[in-house]
Amino acid sequence: MEHQVTAQVKAAAGYIRCSTEMQEDSPDQQKKEILSFAERSGYSVVEWFTDFGKSGTTFDQRPEFQRLKKVVENGRTFNTVICYDESRWGRAIDSDENTYWRVYFRKRGVELLLVKTSIDPAHEFAPMLQSFESIQASQYSKKLSELTFRGAKNNSKFSNGGTAPYGYKRVAVNQKTGVEKVLAHGEWCVKGQEKVRWALGDPAEI
Repeated sequence: MEHQVTAQVKAAAGYIRCSTEMQEDSPDQQKKEILSFAERSGYSVVEWFTDFGKSGTTFDQRPEFQRLKKVVENGRTFNTVICYDESRWGRAIDSDENTYWRVYFRKRGVELLLVKTSIDPAHEFAPMLQSFESIQASQYSKKLSELTFRGAKNNSKFSNGGTAPYGYKRVAVNQKTGVEKVLAHGEWCVKGQEKVRWALGDPAEI
């Protein structure tokens, strides 16, 4: 009588991060890719950790990453964390920080696997190549910071986004006609047609 051998499924955690709330579908896309990778690789994702709208430039200010860290330290049901790619894991300004947390987890018996990577973890030069990936992710953050600062300077008197400071209100200015309208909470200017400036708001706040 033949006996069918079934491969043992290994437990893993899934870590998801997107930097802004504008990327509404990004967490779902990452989750889909992680689940597909897990199925192909013989893993079952038993727990999820999702940092939505959190920058990758810091690990300390990501609540779900900190929760993952505590789970790894204090007892867990998995030995692997699956993340979409190096940039979702982190874009720390100091690229060594990305590597530090990978090693920190490994010393506690948890390996990090990336869905999108050209690096074979079993290759003898894998640690060095992973460092290159970390540096690339870090350089992206630095370049984005420079472009954002340059854009803010060139935007002159107009707002670069976000809510108005205390004591102010947001006013949309039509770039062709100059017509202005006060924006209520939750309202946005018309992209490509209007820009937002701040004006004095509630007298009580002023």
